[in-house]
Amino acid sequence: MSITNVKNEPFAEWSKDHDGAITVCPIAGYATAVFAGMGGVLRLEFVRSPDQLGKHHESLQLGMSLAQAKELGEALLRMAAKADLAVPVGTQRN
Repeated sequence: MSITNVKNEPFAEWSKDHDGAITVCPIAGYATAVFAGMGGVLRLEFVRSPDQLGKHHESLQLGMSLAQAKELGEALLRMAAKADLAVPVGTQRN
């Protein structure tokens, strides 16, 4: 899966395909855990393409401090709010 027509500088270091479109791996699931003295862990399960959803998936387990977890949570909420505003009226969502 890829996102095309992305020319903005903020995306300069993002992974892209041979056409310059940002490559995106759909999330298949996630889990969180808290470990004393460490902060937390976020496990992201993903697939390389939408047709792999429901089949074998890969995962990353990312450790973070409490401050990083709070920052990530706030960033995800901001992203969701912007995405919510970007959906045209009368359009169905997944």
